Amino acid sequence: MRRALAVPAGLGLLLLAFGVAYSTPGAPQVEAPFVVTGGVGDQIVSQHLVATVNDVALAEVVELNSWTGTTSGVWLVVDATVEARIERTGVEANLFIAGVRYPGTNRTSTDTVDGRVADAGFPVTGAILIELPADVQTMPGAAAAVLRLSPGIDARLDSVIELTLDLTPLDVAGRVELATPRDGAR
Repeated sequence: MRRALAVPAGLGLLLLAFGVAYSTPGAPQVEAPFVVTGGVGDQIVSQHLVATVNDVALAEVVELNSWTGTTSGVWLVVDATVEARIERTGVEANLFIAGVRYPGTNRTSTDTVDGRVADAGFPVTGAILIELPADVQTMPGAAAAVLRLSPGIDARLDSVIELTLDLTPLDVAGRVELATPRDGAR
């Protein structure tokens, strides 16, 4: 009788071990950031940042001070107000379309809101610029693109702000003139 039960019990334990191995989350799930979501016009508060995305547009060429930004694609131009929540921190912007990451440009030095340092209690309003492919509006996932604002490049196990953007209905402007970031909210 014992021998008859040993084989099914052994197979059951083996199946249980496989189930545990396949149901254990991997590194991407274990190290995922803590996401705080909101929409355009909402003030979104994460552990490190307070941000409001005021407007979103697409443009072929952007002008910022004496710099003219040209690209073979289009620019995502985000007007945002950002400040640190408790202590000074960095601001990094990334756009994700169907899992593909498009980082905020660093071609403008610190003349944009991202890529700079934010101070607690001192909001800064200005542009975030992200270069995208020319056919971005027809790409799979363009209707559910995710803009992520984080305190640094490595967002693992950190609090981040995410907004879902629909890029498909946006008009593409020929040339957009931008102002340098300014103190205060919009």
